[in-house]
Amino acid sequence: MSTLAAPVARETAGAGSVEGLVWALADGCVRAGHDVTVFGAAGSATPGELVATLPGPYGCNGAPDDWMVSSTTCFFASTTATDPPFSDVT
Repeated sequence: MSTLAAPVARETAGAGSVEGLVWALADGCVRAGHDVTVFGAAGSATPGELVATLPGPYGCNGAPDDWMVSSTTCFFASTTATDPPFSDVT
């Protein structure tokens, strides 16, 4: 599971609803006994394993402030962050 550059959490102030949906989906999958890896910004509070694809949300902690650059960086990082690299990232 992956978001772009906002932290994944049960409630993320100032972020859209997708971060909460990713949290809820990860939580349900973990509770059902699945291994879950969430790709998102550092500082995310998520069930399962977190792979931080950016050092923080847009424009913070060294993350790019341009959403397109952040999105591209996050996507690339999510497809190469594991060994072997994921080929099916949702």
